[in-house]
Amino acid sequence: MSDARVTHAIDFLELLQRLTDRDADALVMRLAGPALPSVFEAHTRSILDDVAGMLPAEVRAGVLNEVGSLMLLGYLVRASEDTARREPSAKS
Repeated sequence: MSDARVTHAIDFLELLQRLTDRDADALVMRLAGPALPSVFEAHTRSILDDVAGMLPAEVRAGVLNEVGSLMLLGYLVRASEDTARREPSAKS
């Protein structure tokens, strides 16, 4: 028997891949709001500053973007799960 959270995460990630950039941005705004992505970016930047000496300068921006995006993605999966729980007919 599959964990409902796993199933929801898989469904949400598949949905996210099918969205247009505009629809994905709207989903981020609905679930996370305009400020949260910046919070994740700032937190990631502080972590990256701690390990900056271990990374070549040319890859730091990419790492910052990827890690911040992963943090936001994790938040979005969880927020969509909470939304789905409140609205049983909702699919995202």
